[in-house]
Amino acid sequence: MNIHKIGSDTDSVEDFDAIDKINDYFAVFDQFDRVMIGNSPYKMEGLLFILCTAGKMEIGINLIDYRISAGDIAIILPGQILQYKEHSADFSGKCIYMSTRLLSDAGTRTMRHGDISDFFTLRDNPCMPVDNDMIHLFHEYFSFLRERVRNPADKMKKEIIQNLVGAFFMEMTSFYGEYLPKNNKKLSRKDEICKNFMSLLMKHYKDSRSVSFYADKLFLTPKYLSATLKAVTGKKAGQLIDDYVLLQAKVLLRSSDMTIQQISEELNFANQSFFGRYFKQLTGMAPTKYRNS
Repeated sequence: MNIHKIGSDTDSVEDFDAIDKINDYFAVFDQFDRVMIGNSPYKMEGLLFILCTAGKMEIGINLIDYRISAGDIAIILPGQILQYKEHSADFSGKCIYMSTRLLSDAGTRTMRHGDISDFFTLRDNPCMPVDNDMIHLFHEYFSFLRERVRNPADKMKKEIIQNLVGAFFMEMTSFYGEYLPKNNKKLSRKDEICKNFMSLLMKHYKDSRSVSFYADKLFLTPKYLSATLKAVTGKKAGQLIDDYVLLQAKVLLRSSDMTIQQISEELNFANQSFFGRYFKQLTGMAPTKYRNS
């Protein structure tokens, strides 16, 4: 069974019993040897926590490779691209998956596509070691949540899970806040512009690849927007737009059966030829060559 199917309603997956879940709402599992993990990249539709309890696992997040070892936690955000690489023979771990709908129902400060206030911190720090107290806490919440999912007679199952998830999420947010270096609690004007730009980009990357399009929506000049983004991220607006569109193109090429023509249409390119030139200019290879590499 593929990790990205833990949120599906279908039962036509291999070893369905290895995952305890409520349809596309919530899931927990720890039997990695019984869960067949595909190695094609795919976009997360929810929030995934992975605690490594033994051995090592290598994963890709937004096409950057990370290795987690015993005592590490990885957090994959909604909208990020996850790819399983490999794990050691002695690997074991626990996973907690929360749909964005559950996070919203739980009343937390969610990380939905349009609400990414912690985006910059977690985007650059998706994997980190945790202390024994946090490991113990993770195990406790995992056990509580799985027990609730497995209880068929629990009429308040969803409500209880919502409260547990809300508490767990706040615990994790508190830990990250203490562990990671932070600037002022209030975002600077430049950071706010950068956050809003990234939010718009994730929403409109198919609509436009023009810097002016995003600058207009932010009531800024293209020059000022690019200079601000360069100061915060090291890249100008055009580069960030190209990076994000390219990321989506790579996912579709590697994880779908869509033709090159269909992908070019999906990403709103004028034609397949223009998409091919765009892709090759950024990567040095044609889309077909990348797909087969």
